[in-house]
Order: sequence, then structure tokens, then C-alpha cells
Amino acid sequence: MDFVIYEYIPRNRSELGMPSNLYGYLKAAWEETKKILPLVDREIDAIEEKALSQHGLTGPQLEWKLKVYNYFRDLFIKNPTKRLLTKLIDAIDGVLDSLSSVCGVVGAVKEIKDSLRPFLD
Repeated sequence: MDFVIYEYIPRNRSELGMPSNLYGYLKAAWEETKKILPLVDREIDAIEEKALSQHGLTGPQLEWKLKVYNYFRDLFIKNPTKRLLTKLIDAIDGVLDSLSSVCGVVGAVKEIKDSLRPFLD
């Protein structure tokens, strides 16, 4: 998300239709959210394997979600376009939706991602 928020969006704000004042709020929100990311690891470590499995966060289901995310992330980094950002955001959904079901802290990341969606349509 750092690349999207700190590099792509500032260079493409007009194409995205994001006013500069909103961009300032996005940066501040992301900085605040990044501070709680270490909690995600601790929460995930404390979740029972059964709960992770029930939400597709183990084995082939998790591998699939991560492979799709990594594929679109790599494409976006090589060729940062609005179309590929939309695909990347959609790919992130697969992981964040599952994670937010078992790890409440992930909700903050998901909400920032969701707030970007109107600028991509």
C-alpha cells in the first residue's frame, strides 16, 4: 500500500479525481493504520488453526489468494495504471475479507482500501 499511497496517487491525483486535501487525510490515516499493523501478526498467531482454515487462510486457499495478490502487485509495480490498481485492490479483497473475519485489527486496513474504491470507478 505504501507504493500506492506515497507514489502512485500523488502522481495520478487528477486522473483519480482526488482533491489534494483528501489526499492529505489519506496519508494521515495510512500513517496511523501502519502503527497498528504489528498487532495483526500477534492476533493471527493467537488464532486457532481451525478458525484460519474455516476462513480460507491456510493451505491451497491461502496460497491461491496470495498468488493472485502477488501477481497483480507485481504487474502494478511494473506498469502502474488505474486499471491495474483496480485489479490489485480487488485482489487484496480476497485476503482482507478473510482476515477481517478472524482478526479485527485488519478492519482498519480494509477500510482505507475500501475508501480508495470510489476513485477507481
